[in-house]
Amino acid sequence: MPDQIKIKSQYQFYSLTKERWNDFTELFGEKGGCAGCWCMYWRVRRKLYEQNKGDGNKRAIKKIVTSGTIPGILAYKNSNRLDGVLLHQEMISLCLKIHEC
Repeated sequence: MPDQIKIKSQYQFYSLTKERWNDFTELFGEKGGCAGCWCMYWRVRRKLYEQNKGDGNKRAIKKIVTSGTIPGILAYKNSNRLDGVLLHQEMISLCLKIHEC
């Protein structure tokens, strides 16, 4: 029996690190995903999340990334275009960018 199974996929996955920060911000755009979330909704209490919408949430996730903690993975389609992100351990789904918020 083989030790691993190879599956042909159009996606490649990489850890979100400070070296890939620009890819992450490009995916989320100026609004930070949906209304300034920056994938902080699942990480902080709602009141803090609401207070930090936009730039505050962006600074918070960047602080996590630059600390050396890997908060999630990035999915690149066909090796070159970032297409989605999974940023919290408790999230069971991969949020693929399928529409603009």
